[in-house]
This record gives sequence, C-alpha cells and structure tokens, in this order.
Amino acid sequence: MTLGMSTETVIKNNLTYNSTRDEYQAFLNFKETYNFIDTCNSEFNEGNSTFKCEINKFADESDAFFADQLNDLLEEEFSMRDDEEYPVVPECQLDYLNYSAIGYPSTIKNQGRCGACWAFAASGVCEAALYRKTKKLYKFSEQQMVDCTQNDDFNNFGCRGGRISAGMQYLQAVGAMNESEYQPYSQSDNKSCLQSDEKVVVKIKSFSRLLKVDEEYLKNLLCEVGPEHYQSCYGNVFC
Repeated sequence: MTLGMSTETVIKNNLTYNSTRDEYQAFLNFKETYNFIDTCNSEFNEGNSTFKCEINKFADESDAFFADQLNDLLEEEFSMRDDEEYPVVPECQLDYLNYSAIGYPSTIKNQGRCGACWAFAASGVCEAALYRKTKKLYKFSEQQMVDCTQNDDFNNFGCRGGRISAGMQYLQAVGAMNESEYQPYSQSDNKSCLQSDEKVVVKIKSFSRLLKVDEEYLKNLLCEVGPEHYQSCYGNVFC
C-alpha cells in the first residue's frame, strides 16, 4: 500500500484532520482497513467467499469509533416466556439467495454521525416487507422516527440512541411517511415532529421479536419471510 492511496481517499471524501497526530492515526486506521479489504477480496477471488469489499469514506475510522459513535442501540426491555414458541417456518431449500438481485430495496443508506441505527433498522425491514407484498419500492423517512419517537409514548432518544422495537411500535401506531414527504435526513435531532397523517404511506399490523434463534432457524426465516434485522451482541447486521 502507498501513501498515495490514502491521499486519494482523503481528497475524494473531503476528509480533514485537526492535527498531524490525528492525521497519522487516521492513516494507521486506513492501513488496517486496507489490509482487511485486500484479504477480503483475495478470498473472494479464490472462491472462498461470496462477497467483495472496497474503500469508502469510513476507511480511516477505527472500530472504537463505530462502537462509541454509531452503535447507539438501547437495551430492549422484554423477555421471552419459557413456554413461548416461535412460528414454524419451512426448511429453506436454497443454498444461496440474494434479495437485492431480485428487486428488493438495496440502496445503501448512511446514518452519518447520528446514533440512529435503530431507525434505519426499522425502516429497512418494513421497506423489504412491503416490497415482498406489493413489489413496489418505498423509501421511508428515518428522520421521521428520529424526530417523533422522543416522547413518553416511545421513549427513544433520537441521535443519542433508541430501540428498534420502539421504532416498530411507532410505525404500527402512527405509520411511515416517504422520505420525500418528510424533511431530508439531517444526521441530527430536529426540534419538532413534523409527521402528517395525510401523508402516511403504510402502518404495520404487527411485528415479532426473536430472542433465541440459531443459524438454521434464521436461514429458514430469511428464506420464507424475507430480509430481517438481526442484532447480535457485537452489533447489527442486515440479512
């Protein structure tokens, strides 16, 4: 790897640093990311992996940055009864399934420096579920959930963190507006909620929270139901 590669990334993404020390640390982060991407793509080219990796504007950030700044999920306040059973889903017969290749919402969204991963998780699952039913693509407003769940009804904290379940409860009680009908996503908390009942596109009827799943059950669920949001103890992954 050459420093020129890092310089190209800095210019392309308008990155700036407060000091030479910060810039050097960013370069070390970038070097680690670059080596990871190189290994990732080597495994793909050798047929040992099903995905490729590439440089993006977060390449100079550390894992600690994502843990501290972007992963602001609050602990969910629910538990599963010992006698509670999950829905039975048929065994998936597919070895490989790429939902984006068959039209499902696949546009990459960026929460920026706002701890609203919970809002993107809720909107993404609902967009996929609605596409599965109607074959129409929607882009719901994450900013709506950031602004409108900071109250006693839903107890979320906008960019300071939130619960996916509270976002889903909001979409069930109030409904989702299209991104184009609400204010653009601002990576910040607006002072007021601008929801409009007349502009609500859809309300969800129900949702399920799965607390104890193994990989096989998750595979069958993804195959039968569609893309879900899975929260592990290490973070959040869309499947």
